[in-house]
Amino acid sequence: MTLPTHVQRFPAGAPLLQDLLTESARRLPEKVALVCDGQRLTYAELDGRSNSLAHAFVRHGVERGDRVVVFADNTVQAVVSYWAILKANAVACMVNSQTRVDKLALILADCRATALVSDHRHAATFVDAVTRSPHLRTVIVSGGLEPERASRLPGFVAWENAMEPETGVAPPARLCLDHDLASIIYSSGTTGEPKAIMLAHRNQLAASASITAYLENREDDVVLSVLPLALTYGV
Repeated sequence: MTLPTHVQRFPAGAPLLQDLLTESARRLPEKVALVCDGQRLTYAELDGRSNSLAHAFVRHGVERGDRVVVFADNTVQAVVSYWAILKANAVACMVNSQTRVDKLALILADCRATALVSDHRHAATFVDAVTRSPHLRTVIVSGGLEPERASRLPGFVAWENAMEPETGVAPPARLCLDHDLASIIYSSGTTGEPKAIMLAHRNQLAASASITAYLENREDDVVLSVLPLALTYGV
């Protein structure tokens, strides 16, 4: 398959997923990249926020290949988190916000997640699930979280503290390759336990190239996403 022109532009072979955002922010910094919950983020803003969060992940011990779970609705924070995880050279695991405690605990244990990002609205679910996971070292939560619940979380960090300004650039790449793991997406588990689908950077780049080719997407298109980011086509 021939990759689209914007992918072929990278000189060092097939890029990593996050390179696409970085390149778009360089070429089109003032163009709107995301409209969600009344907010409009440009490519430069999305790139900058994800850089800040990526530094927070690294600062709190996330290493290359670590699994980071995002347990959230389709929000600005979820999108920023996805790109930040990749920029921290880690693996993104987007989990449907309707997932129940037992299944969330199973997912956290199965992928051995070292960090979790969520929203205070889902605290009743993720706090109980987190207490069952021996691998988690950091939990980042947006919105106000009750002190009692926050005290039960390992390495609790409020979203606004994690988003403290950094240098404006992403953390240094740590020898990530296009066949390295980028995402883990879990099946719904309606007929059994959730099963992990493992996707490398190259898998997702190829899928994106295929989709944009057969939909004949153009740079001025606006795409409405109604699927959860926890689904393969959503992400």
